[in-house]
Amino acid sequence: HLPELIEAGREVQRVLRLVNDLATYQRDVRWGDLNALLLGVDRAEVLRRIELLVGRCREMFATLPRPCRGQGEYLARQIGFSSGFYRLTDFWGRQ
Repeated sequence: HLPELIEAGREVQRVLRLVNDLATYQRDVRWGDLNALLLGVDRAEVLRRIELLVGRCREMFATLPRPCRGQGEYLARQIGFSSGFYRLTDFWGRQ
């Protein structure tokens, strides 16, 4: 069931990237890093996209074969952890 897990993992990576971009916008501006908010979309649009992607992730997790449910739960926890983590800080220190 590796193809299904890879597809779900890629979708989770998209969510994590956007969550990171929301949290690190000011730093990314200062450092000249790429950030979704620097590509002409606003915060509300990024939040809508995250919501859409999370919904797709949930659908994917729900349809994973039984032997892969643990991996799906792990991927779901990664979304929750990163979403909570970035409300407080980022990997480079407090906001």
